[in-house]
Amino acid sequence: MRFALKPIFDIYIKNGFALHIQDFALKSKTFYVNNLITGFSYKYSTANFWFKPFIGIHYQNSSNYNGFNGYMTGWVFNYDTTIFGEKIKLFQWHEIEFAREKKHYLCDGIPTGDGQEYGVNGAISLWWSMTQNFTPGIQYRYADHKLGYATYQDAIIYSLKYYF
Repeated sequence: MRFALKPIFDIYIKNGFALHIQDFALKSKTFYVNNLITGFSYKYSTANFWFKPFIGIHYQNSSNYNGFNGYMTGWVFNYDTTIFGEKIKLFQWHEIEFAREKKHYLCDGIPTGDGQEYGVNGAISLWWSMTQNFTPGIQYRYADHKLGYATYQDAIIYSLKYYF
């Protein structure tokens, strides 16, 4: 069993620019990690579309490493449209870690964990607002040199959201 939490805060400064703070915390019986990203983001939006790129410094506190661990950049976007009169939402989030600290991915010069100074992580999803309360969706989830694995990982996730 494990627990994960990922709050994201954007404190808007002016004209779409914001102080960007995100934290990913995971705790299991044998491992914990807390990845704190602090930096800046910008939000561009129109009536049915918004796009928010961000960049920040990555600080890690975990079972095997504590300290500066490179940088993270990425984006989040949302596009709302209608197809045959049905409300559809296309949504994506994508993160790129780079210039990770060698102490994190090398141990005595030997790669450990994902073994790289970079990693990508994200998902793209399509949601259908079937009724006011039900929204089925499909999501393609992917990661490369992330989550402690050296291989590309991906999955298809089917979901049904119910709004109270």
